[in-house]
Amino acid sequence: GAPKARLPGRETGVSRLRRIGVDETGLLRWHALFELQDPKGHEAFLEMLGFGEEEIRDIRRRLPPLPGDR
Repeated sequence: GAPKARLPGRETGVSRLRRIGVDETGLLRWHALFELQDPKGHEAFLEMLGFGEEEIRDIRRRLPPLPGDR
């Protein structure tokens, strides 16, 4: 059969986002929105990228409030 498509690793994904101007604040805001809209999906996405439980907890601790959040 045809080879399976693979998603890029986290370093590749982050470097592509940086190349289009997404800084650390923007990256954390993206994660915050994903977490707000779909926490289980966000966790599954991070696990798929190879993040461990402690790294996921650290990301969640660092998430900023989004505009309009209370």
